[in-house]
Amino acid sequence: MAIALLLLEIFMIDINSPKSKLNLKLKLRNKFFELRKNISNEHALFASQKIANKAEEIIKIFKPKVIAGFYPFKNEVNTLPLLRKLFSLGCKLCMPITPNNKKPLKFKEWHPKLVLQKGRFGILEPPKTSRTIQPDLLLVPLLAYDKFGNRLGYGGGFYDRTLKELLIINKHTASIGLAFESQKCNKLPKNNFDVPLNSLLNEKGFLHFKNN
Repeated sequence: MAIALLLLEIFMIDINSPKSKLNLKLKLRNKFFELRKNISNEHALFASQKIANKAEEIIKIFKPKVIAGFYPFKNEVNTLPLLRKLFSLGCKLCMPITPNNKKPLKFKEWHPKLVLQKGRFGILEPPKTSRTIQPDLLLVPLLAYDKFGNRLGYGGGFYDRTLKELLIINKHTASIGLAFESQKCNKLPKNNFDVPLNSLLNEKGFLHFKNN
């Protein structure tokens, strides 16, 4: 009910008011943090395995040269089964290094036996000695998504800045949001600097956003 009331707010806000959108995004973040935290361990395990089973389909659809994954954090989809499967299929993989300022993410090569270290925010990431590489497909974490490919992140803007930069370098760079089906929102508030997803993958399968 609380989320439904927030969604009603989306249609009532002044679309020219960045402050209103910012406040609404903050409320939605709190609600979807709570929703994701309440997903059972059993369902999270089930969903993560279902997503991992799509590894071959990811390769077939996107034909990536380098895939950027991420280490699961705070009840996110467990990406590790998917990343291990992609690695076993011959994919070159990397993970992000979170910068200390408002710059795009940098990516370091990753493999399943690599010893990771805690980075900014306590998220595990490859050591700085790992080779820096540039992905052309990004697996993206999120708190919520909608049917238009809009994504609600954590508020730092790291993936928006990163995707914007990578698309300038390579216009064929693609992004897949990884989420539980229950993280879907009918419509998310969107700012000019938000970069939409190309696709979304949850336990039910793919959603492809044709206009992105």
